[in-house]
Amino acid sequence: MSDPKVFIAQLDISQITQLSEDLQKKAVELLKLEVHNLAISTHEEMTRWANNELHDRREKFVQGVRYEKISDSTWMVVIPSNIAWIDDGLPSPFPMLQHLLASPKAKNGKNGRYIIIPIEHNKGVADNTPHGNELRSAVQAELKKRGVMLDRLERDGAGQPKLGLLHKLTIPDNEHPVKTHEGPGMGKGAVGDPRQGKTGATFLTRARVYQNDAGKDLNGAKTATRHVFTFRTVTDKQDPATDWVHPGLKNMHFMDRAYTHAVKEWETKAVPRILADLGL
Repeated sequence: MSDPKVFIAQLDISQITQLSEDLQKKAVELLKLEVHNLAISTHEEMTRWANNELHDRREKFVQGVRYEKISDSTWMVVIPSNIAWIDDGLPSPFPMLQHLLASPKAKNGKNGRYIIIPIEHNKGVADNTPHGNELRSAVQAELKKRGVMLDRLERDGAGQPKLGLLHKLTIPDNEHPVKTHEGPGMGKGAVGDPRQGKTGATFLTRARVYQNDAGKDLNGAKTATRHVFTFRTVTDKQDPATDWVHPGLKNMHFMDRAYTHAVKEWETKAVPRILADLGL
């Protein structure tokens, strides 16, 4: 796991010691306010970049990045260690097998170590890759045949959300997204074939629709989360050189860009505001 990435905005009063005592007190309060505002602004910019530039990693990053108070004069913006890889990127190629099997969710069975990986197919369009959205559309079309909406909760006769496994889907090969080229998101098999894994099973084989209890909504009514999953098994019998190899991800440089943004905000906006408020 990567180390967390931290940007710290801290009050420096060394430049105001020559002011009168009254102005010093006012300057300190202004500086505290601006340091706080700088942390907020930097966090907002990082979130905006993520919303514009990320797809399937967007939600995880936006929910994870945060700003927090250390003291009245110090704030920090943090990319936690569990999502730092999104900012750092991944080398190409990136063998994932050993990392997946190192998960605390992995189990030891009679045939060795394994983990079941759920792959979600009803992410929002903005949270998905173009290839992922093609799979999403295929699921949506199959559900439509059943008179079911992909993103709408299914309810029973009493109006309560249905829970558990609701649908087992079979996407016909002639309606399954096909491999259009060699590359990420296209899987194995020949160009023109349904996208498939190493075993020949299509990406949407044994897709399942679930609804899980999510307590109550803001109006006090029962609600649920809705998911469309396929499941893939990772085992220690697979080849780390060819199985579960990620094509890599570019470095987003969010934290580096955040530092540049913060310096510019401080020099061009915060300092002029402070000087104006002090009458200097």
